[in-house]
Amino acid sequence: MARTQRKSRSKLRRHLREHKRTYMSAALVVASLVIVFWLANFLVKEEDRYKEVVKGMTGTPEQRYKDALELAAEGDIKQARVVMFRLARLGESADRPLGHGKAHLWVAADKLNFFNPDFIWEFPGLDDGQGNKMRLPKDEKIMTAQKHLEHAVALNPELEQAITLLVGTLVAQGERNRAVEVLMAAVTHPVSPHPNLHVPLADLLAMEGDEGDDLELRESAWHMFETLGKRVRFRGTDIADRISYTINAIILAKYENADITIRMLEARLPAGRAKDEGSMDPEKELLIKRVKALRMAYHYHRAIAFFTEIRSGSAAEYAKVIDELEQVVSISPNCEPAIAALSYIAGKNTSQTARVKEILEGVLAAEKTQDSDAKSQVNMSLAKLAPATEGGSRKFLEDAVASNPENGEAVLQLVKLLLAEEVPDYERTEKLVEQSLKTCAPKYKAELYYRLGEVQLHKKSWNNAIISLEKSLRGVAEKQRVHGLLAEAYTAVGQDGLAEGHRKLAGTLE
Repeated sequence: MARTQRKSRSKLRRHLREHKRTYMSAALVVASLVIVFWLANFLVKEEDRYKEVVKGMTGTPEQRYKDALELAAEGDIKQARVVMFRLARLGESADRPLGHGKAHLWVAADKLNFFNPDFIWEFPGLDDGQGNKMRLPKDEKIMTAQKHLEHAVALNPELEQAITLLVGTLVAQGERNRAVEVLMAAVTHPVSPHPNLHVPLADLLAMEGDEGDDLELRESAWHMFETLGKRVRFRGTDIADRISYTINAIILAKYENADITIRMLEARLPAGRAKDEGSMDPEKELLIKRVKALRMAYHYHRAIAFFTEIRSGSAAEYAKVIDELEQVVSISPNCEPAIAALSYIAGKNTSQTARVKEILEGVLAAEKTQDSDAKSQVNMSLAKLAPATEGGSRKFLEDAVASNPENGEAVLQLVKLLLAEEVPDYERTEKLVEQSLKTCAPKYKAELYYRLGEVQLHKKSWNNAIISLEKSLRGVAEKQRVHGLLAEAYTAVGQDGLAEGHRKLAGTLE
């Protein structure tokens, strides 16, 4: 009996060895099915939970939109997306838009969270301008986001963010002329005009289009110039027609026609009434704002035209650009691209430095300069123009950071100055950098981590210094210097092998 049992066990073991792979495969199949079943069950439950949340949201579309914003703020982004997608219904065309405008913008911004359209606000031709735009494909994701933006603008024409995001994506796809059409519609809109969008419109018009785009743009401008020219001679002409006529005249370099049209509008709104804007009826106040913006745009366009024509870089050539930019900032002190252009010219041609400095100081003193970003930018520009021997740059940089603590460039320049002092204030520098890293643009973070690592190294906070310096390595310019600091930090924590590697990279190994 025992012998029979032993034979059976031996036979079973042999059978298992021979069919081991078969049983293992079967076990894997069963395990996979269990996992798939569990995952499907989990997803069904999650979907049911989302549906319950959506079903529980009642009220107007605006109320549900606000509820979705609260969900996103609380960190439940998945449920917020479910609600927003329900609100952001897409029709075949924005001519007959569906859904909730703000929800469309939210959905599009969520899909394009990697894309920054700020390049459309950069004065054309500066060293750091227009090369920064990201190239976007014409794939399904981007095209769907653009449809949402078109619906958002059609439903809520006052949504400037939707307009600029749409324009940025079009330009990044090589669709400059379509982007120009969107901006023209925005600045001439009869109910919700956007006077401040004259600046990116001018910037886009100065960009080179793809093959055939420039010819198409000029042909369209000629048509509108001749068509609208017959209307604007009459006093009662709609302001949208006059603005469109003026812009098309500028595209064709017919500045005299543009200037006459603006003067006709200004004659209807005497400058003496400007001080009474706050007590006027909203319609007249908006009209004054639009005419001022058109006058500002006229000079901004001319500044770009003169700037692109500069050949020798003589003082006279730059002076013509400055003449126009001075007019721009006298009307709109918060025009950051004009401020950046003035600062650039002052650095390119030192004979213009004193004049640019005087203009910028006037901008800073103007009561109309209320925008914190603009104040910060002006102070940054004045810091660059201040004589190093007088220590004036310190005051301007302090003011730049105080005006806008999120200005990463201002923080970085101030930190460099603080660390270069005879007795550096390491405590304040560390706080400045740590705060800035939470809010500044990504392009400044590598350099800020480098400076933070320097401070932490001085304080012998070795591990923190290593973390900061390692984070800075990918994007910082002074890589050899960072490797040297890392070698010092790794030596201090007893990591001699890593320290030696960084010394080699720094070129300091003897």
